[in-house]
Amino acid sequence: MLITKLTAALTLLTLTTQAQENFVINGKTGTGNAPGKAYLLYKNGRDIITDSADLHHGAFEFKGSLKEPTLARLIVDHKGIGFSNTPMNADMIMMYLEKGTIHINAADSVKKAKITGSAINDDHARYQAFIAGTGKEDLLTKEFEFIRANPDSYVSLYTLRAAAVPVIDVPVIEPLFNGLSKHLQSSVTGREFRELIDKKKALAIGQIAPGFTQNDVNGQPVSLSDFRGKYVLIDFWASWCGPCRAENPHLVKAYNRYKDKGFTVLGVSLDRPGKKEDWLKAIEKDGLTWTQLSDLQFWDNAVARQYGIKSVPQNFLLDKEGRILAVDLRGDALNETLSRLIN
Repeated sequence: MLITKLTAALTLLTLTTQAQENFVINGKTGTGNAPGKAYLLYKNGRDIITDSADLHHGAFEFKGSLKEPTLARLIVDHKGIGFSNTPMNADMIMMYLEKGTIHINAADSVKKAKITGSAINDDHARYQAFIAGTGKEDLLTKEFEFIRANPDSYVSLYTLRAAAVPVIDVPVIEPLFNGLSKHLQSSVTGREFRELIDKKKALAIGQIAPGFTQNDVNGQPVSLSDFRGKYVLIDFWASWCGPCRAENPHLVKAYNRYKDKGFTVLGVSLDRPGKKEDWLKAIEKDGLTWTQLSDLQFWDNAVARQYGIKSVPQNFLLDKEGRILAVDLRGDALNETLSRLIN
């Protein structure tokens, strides 16, 4: 069994020491053997755990410890092609980990697995049945109905968190969070979520954008306050982000049209450690001639954490005094907004 620990980029709260709860997963799917493997991915405190187990006549076992129940992804690599080569349509199931022994049984695919021995996974099965057949336009309504009816279930907490990404609608999400049990609100995941809500409230339209300083492409520190007196678009992006790269032509168009009329863009990249060349090449290829900042810490970018960034691209348009005018302007929306403001 191989375990790899990575620093979790999405954790926003320094954790205090907590008692660990042990779990065991006994699984069975098909009849395969090594090099076939099962992979289990989950978050525990500030760590993202990637655990692997060999298949023995289709059986596999995981053992571990948790600070609290958590959502996990179980992937079965029947042919042993390796985790890094796992396709998008891999044999995979989302499940919950909690204290005790969890049994997973599937004839040939974990996508159809029956999970027993876990109250939270029983809740998850009820949730899946509750939303089954719901159209996309009605899904949030059904999810919120489940959350209100199950205020002490970790399924409700994780469902609410998923519904709030990438952009938290605070007037909608906060009352639902406040309706959860005190036990869930005070959990590690609950405290992280509470902090994220508070950050989003501080980043609401009309609020002064939090100040920050980060190095540019030449290693020189640049501060948000350096741009006071201009309309500024803080653009969170990365060279590895396809949607970000697709959005860049719209930013270039807006920048070139209004750069001499009191507008600029300030890029903040979530590129990975050791990938500065990728960042610089993307800047050049996409024609991004405005100031670019990054600490090359991926999702742990200090400014991204400060602004509660959970996905990219995201942006914030500030007025000349640094107040937030708009968020997540896409496509021609930025040009249209600037036209109203400047012209």
